[in-house]
Amino acid sequence: MTKDHLSHDRRWSTPSLAALAAVLGATAFVLLRVGARQFPNYDGVWHVFVARQETWATFWSEVKANAHPPLFYLLLGASIKAFGKAFLAYRVVSIVATLGSTLLVARIVATLTSSRWLGVVAAASFGLSFSAVEIGTEVRAYSLGGCLVLAAFSAYVDWLGTSPARLPARKRAAFAGATSLALLTSYSTFFFLAAALAVPCLLFLADGRWRARLWREATQHRLAAGMMFLVPIVVAMTIYRVHARMWKAAAMLGHVGSFMYDAGHEGLWRFISRNTRSLVLLALPLWEPSGRAAVVAGAALLIGAALLLARRGFRRRLAVVPVLFLGVMLLLNLVAGIKARYPYGGQMRQEFFLFPFAIVALFTGIDAARRLLPRRWSARGPWVGATALGVAASCGLWMSTSQVDPNPPLKPQMDRFHAAFRQPAAVLVDQFNFIVLFAHYLDWDWHLEWQDPHRSLWQVWSLSRNGQQLRVCRSRDWLLDFSTLGAYSDVADCLSQAGPVTVFRPQQPEFHAAWDTRNTAALASELGPKAGALPTGLVVNDDDVYMTFLPSSSTGGGSISVAEATYGTNCGAPRGNATERVKGDCEGRSFCVYRVRADVLGDPAPGRPKDFTVAWTCSHDGSRRQATIEAEAGFGGAAFLTCAR
Repeated sequence: MTKDHLSHDRRWSTPSLAALAAVLGATAFVLLRVGARQFPNYDGVWHVFVARQETWATFWSEVKANAHPPLFYLLLGASIKAFGKAFLAYRVVSIVATLGSTLLVARIVATLTSSRWLGVVAAASFGLSFSAVEIGTEVRAYSLGGCLVLAAFSAYVDWLGTSPARLPARKRAAFAGATSLALLTSYSTFFFLAAALAVPCLLFLADGRWRARLWREATQHRLAAGMMFLVPIVVAMTIYRVHARMWKAAAMLGHVGSFMYDAGHEGLWRFISRNTRSLVLLALPLWEPSGRAAVVAGAALLIGAALLLARRGFRRRLAVVPVLFLGVMLLLNLVAGIKARYPYGGQMRQEFFLFPFAIVALFTGIDAARRLLPRRWSARGPWVGATALGVAASCGLWMSTSQVDPNPPLKPQMDRFHAAFRQPAAVLVDQFNFIVLFAHYLDWDWHLEWQDPHRSLWQVWSLSRNGQQLRVCRSRDWLLDFSTLGAYSDVADCLSQAGPVTVFRPQQPEFHAAWDTRNTAALASELGPKAGALPTGLVVNDDDVYMTFLPSSSTGGGSISVAEATYGTNCGAPRGNATERVKGDCEGRSFCVYRVRADVLGDPAPGRPKDFTVAWTCSHDGSRRQATIEAEAGFGGAAFLTCAR
């Protein structure tokens, strides 16, 4: 292990500080230039929507319905209030976090290699890389999470590289605080925390000097060291219990399904090889190599790391820490992918937490390799210069080919919609297209007008700008399926709340509609009137569907009066245990689709499949009607209540 390094932290010469400032300035210029012109992507728009909620109740409701912790949303909301509705206002948090990460990469590499100039080059390779700019201009939590994790890792390096007796208490506190904040920002921090716990164990096994250092920590500073890790562990357990466990199933993260192992679709080794290659393309995107080049690069780095770890001298040095950290996180990421809990080799944003550690490990590895050479080949200046030229070439390559898209998502679909129906008074959208619509009305004022207390995401919004008005009904379905009565029931609900309505339903890219959209006209004519919705206009373009509806009188003649509803009759559940819930949705209507949800009705018989029965009467003739859904009704069952003649 090296001698204490804290006293050397500030040995930055004026030229090296000027060079680091130039790197930060160039990074800021690129981020601001791209950030001012690039329209936020779909997920970024969704984050803006969450952050712009008018009340705390709706804010926390939207946070709970999303797959990320709350800290970024809070900071984004503060940024919007401070700077307004502008592209850069939405990106302030990510841009500042990227600049902070760039500075931290410089500090960590300089500390581990004792070379400030190598730290400057490492900062450039990170801050001016395609990955950092791409993630740094997203309206997402990943840049902030990465900055907080690097701050924690910087304190962690100080902790390991300094004698326990000389280590300031603020270093342990900085690790605990930064890790806790990172956990409240991104769930990828779980991998970092696990690695932070595992690496001391590996160091203990690696060399006697590390054993002596860690033994002094355990015996002389037991409480301080324990609290350093206990605080983030408690935070991790709390947020997992409150929120993260809801998102552990692969079915709820379908957009990254190909990056989580499914034994029914491919073999384990095929999954590992396919996604490891994808991971190399993402984790080291200083340039964008081909698949074969990625395999070669990944294999070379793996062999290089193994050769370094085999040397006792390297295992004794502090430079071994980022290599071990990266290896542990990669292994845990692979296990999580196999267990379908987190994507392995997935889309860049999910794997971004690995990228700064790959940079740090790469540069410490370069410095370690230099030290192994004879003196005439190991002069630091030429190595730093050659590395800088490689970084400049790779950054210049992606910058010369990148493009900025100033348009909101699905602009052709929205243009087609407006061309067909101009500006309707009310629009019905599903969950997916609600965010698309929000993107196209980003500069409008959005006010939540009404929300169904029994269906948290069934809402009516009032939009306004410069005297223009629009009402938006938000269905709780992810994508409306117009081959089912449920979709027309949502139309009828919107008609009752907002009057004549137009449906905006483009198909989510890379997926297909659940029905043959060529049959939409016939389906709408048959099913719409049954729900009280009369189709009056239709445009179908491939799987994109746009329709207008007016109220229909064909369902007249009576209103529903719910007599009794029971969830779990076959399991001996109390009769009428769901009556009030169904009344809240269906009482007084002529047609109603009640979707049975176990998370709403509770579990009257844990571990057993339960049926659902509802009985109602109709006001026009007093007839009693009944619908039954066989077990397991709570997983997507729907009861259709009607008083149509």
